[in-house]
Amino acid sequence: MKINSTNKTYWNIVKGISILCIVIGHTGIPLIYYVYLFHLAIFFFVSGYLYKEEKYGDHPDLNFLTRFKSNWIKYVIFSILLILFHNIFLKLGMIINTQKYSFLDIVTQIINSTIFQCGEVLAGALWFVPLLIFTTSIFGLLIFFGRKISMIFNKSYLKNIIIISGGVLNLILGLYLNLREVNLLYHLQTAFLVIPIYILAYYVRKIKDLNIYLKWYLFLPSIYFLYLCVNKFKWNIELSINQIPGLKFYLISFVGIYFCLYLAKIILKSKYLKKNFTMIGSYSFEIMALHFLSFKLVDIVYAHLIGETNPLIYGTFPCAFSNIWSIYIIVGTILPCLIVIGFKKLKTIFLLKLG
Repeated sequence: MKINSTNKTYWNIVKGISILCIVIGHTGIPLIYYVYLFHLAIFFFVSGYLYKEEKYGDHPDLNFLTRFKSNWIKYVIFSILLILFHNIFLKLGMIINTQKYSFLDIVTQIINSTIFQCGEVLAGALWFVPLLIFTTSIFGLLIFFGRKISMIFNKSYLKNIIIISGGVLNLILGLYLNLREVNLLYHLQTAFLVIPIYILAYYVRKIKDLNIYLKWYLFLPSIYFLYLCVNKFKWNIELSINQIPGLKFYLISFVGIYFCLYLAKIILKSKYLKKNFTMIGSYSFEIMALHFLSFKLVDIVYAHLIGETNPLIYGTFPCAFSNIWSIYIIVGTILPCLIVIGFKKLKTIFLLKLG
């Protein structure tokens, strides 16, 4: 089976690996130092790889509007749901270090969520959504200008020069802003930083079959390299707080991306794993939005089982009990999928009754 842009199952598996890494990263177990090296980079790579130049190349506005519409609706829906249940979560002890919302607080939070500024703690992972939208839009503009310049001068090579030059400029700007811990609205400092990852994906897409380059003798060294990054070089990456090891960020990201691509190739060969990772990847947005809530539901149940009554313990964010990290991972990925699948089935039944 070829691995290319038409293999939707494979790319859903890649997204499944990425969102699973994000869930793992929020459990606090030692693996976080490894998955944080690449868990967001692979999302940017997939976004760049699946960019449809034939549809959006001459219409960067359509690219932005399409991304905005599909992501904004989900962002607002999940934000509002978490905001409306804030006081219940607070009463149950699922969240602490926050105040009870008045009606005005609820209205304010909902309005803020419409501009990607939701302040609800359980919606914290959604900070990534506007970043992804604007990053893809910047990349789309770069492709647009490359195409236009090449057409004006009737020189096809100018397109690649524009794209690569734009990538270098974004690299420099992104490094400058992140290393100086400059925080722009919607994490735009990170958007500039990761444009080179989009460009890498753009050119990788031109490969007819990635199988040619996904080799076990490169996969194993990638594992060892990531091990060295954490245990020997002590390189840490946390894009939400502008923590990067300078230019080495790109080397680490590219190796991490390769690791994920090969891992997805392995999973693709297993019927059981393929099915589950495809589902997880298909609901990656929902998992990102609801895995903190899933963690806290686990905390409430586990605290009840062990007789823990102190909310200062079981209300710890994002999760309270390090010894049940495997349960957090399982519930944090599966429960959001089941919630959405259940909602879709109820919607279908409701529509059938109306019809």
